[in-house]
Amino acid sequence: MITPDIEIYIKNINNSELLAWLNTHFTTIDINLEASSLSEKKSISGTLSREGNKIPIVVTPCAAGKSYCSVWFKSSETPWDNDEACALSLLEMYELEVRCAAHSWQEGEDEAGEYWNAITRNEKKLIRWG
Repeated sequence: MITPDIEIYIKNINNSELLAWLNTHFTTIDINLEASSLSEKKSISGTLSREGNKIPIVVTPCAAGKSYCSVWFKSSETPWDNDEACALSLLEMYELEVRCAAHSWQEGEDEAGEYWNAITRNEKKLIRWG
């Protein structure tokens, strides 16, 4: 099932790694991801293009403590069907940890939103996070 948006949390990624990964999937990238911007706690908004579709993106450094950077694609027009497929795509390039929702959820649901997949190249485990 294709989800309406994609959001992943990447542990210890830097700006050049994030941009390189985005460049492998999108034809244009219009977001300011300078090195200094990923060390701040404020969200960075922009747009990406793929197959003629504009996709809003929000990158939030330090989204969960200091280690995790949230990457939120606010569209169903991404190359991935769900959060986990997106996470696995990033792990093809980098040896990092990526967290994503274990199940799709809707606003107001609290219990399901606490369970996350923590994924590395070697392991996928269900954790309680949040």
